[in-house]
Amino acid sequence: MNLRNLCILTALYTGIRIGELCALKYSDIDVINNTISINKSVQRIKDINSNENKTKLVIDKPKTNSSIRVIPIPKFIVNLLMNDITNINNFIFTNSNKPKDPRSVEKYFSNLLDKLNIKHLKFHSLRHTFATRLREKKVDIKVISELLGHSDWKLTQDIYIHASFEYKKESIKELANIWTQNCS
Repeated sequence: MNLRNLCILTALYTGIRIGELCALKYSDIDVINNTISINKSVQRIKDINSNENKTKLVIDKPKTNSSIRVIPIPKFIVNLLMNDITNINNFIFTNSNKPKDPRSVEKYFSNLLDKLNIKHLKFHSLRHTFATRLREKKVDIKVISELLGHSDWKLTQDIYIHASFEYKKESIKELANIWTQNCS
């Protein structure tokens, strides 16, 4: 497990946005309650002070007010995240005072998918997968919405929840069981 792979695993188990992921510091982890505080985001923006069309990394508030949140995470993710801590104020995925560049995370993810011969997906797909898998486990849409930092559960329902074919088959099987039990 290296920091780049831990980035991917953390995204898959938390559903947090790539900028939120890159902005995580060790101080954002509560090891007693197994939670992460999402309170900042990293993004690359055009440097208005540059005449050469350069960009720079900035740390800012998350996308919306509802994006500022505390989310529970599995204990094994907490353990992996806290494994190499040297300074509580360091960013987790660089273990330094500089955040990870979201573009480098995207590039690594893309190269990894190529290496594994997996269809190209954006890193953001991990967020969709997180939401979809929770819904398949019958987690309430409002809970999923809050975990993702959405202000409206309808956004979560319309954009993030994708039913797999297997889930659809299972749903039909459950419906058939209801009818068969009533007919017996």
